[in-house]
Amino acid sequence: GDDQRKSGGDPDGSNKIVCTMMNESYGFGSYRNAIWLKYSRDHLLPEHEIGYHKIFLPLVAHAKGKGLSNYIVKVVIEHLTRHRTIDCKQEMRGKKRHTLGRIYRAIFEPLCYIVGKYGK
Repeated sequence: GDDQRKSGGDPDGSNKIVCTMMNESYGFGSYRNAIWLKYSRDHLLPEHEIGYHKIFLPLVAHAKGKGLSNYIVKVVIEHLTRHRTIDCKQEMRGKKRHTLGRIYRAIFEPLCYIVGKYGK
């Protein structure tokens, strides 16, 4: 659960990846974290991770708050991460893909890449 990777946009490595933050904040297990890290190493580019940080770190930080909007953001992030994880796991095992997770990934992985490559 303490695995931290350096991001291409964070040369000193102080910025944790979102799945690690979710693990620390909400008790997401190291199992989910391990799936994300392996999938990222094997299938994603540094631009994906940079964009992922730019988009999701502020959302996770907001989700840690106590208000209604904070709670809504937290629930949405947890939902997205659960379904993304299932699809990543299924894909890595060569099994039938998880439809909802696949849809979320089809939206967010290209978005993260674009933000990571072209976002300022």
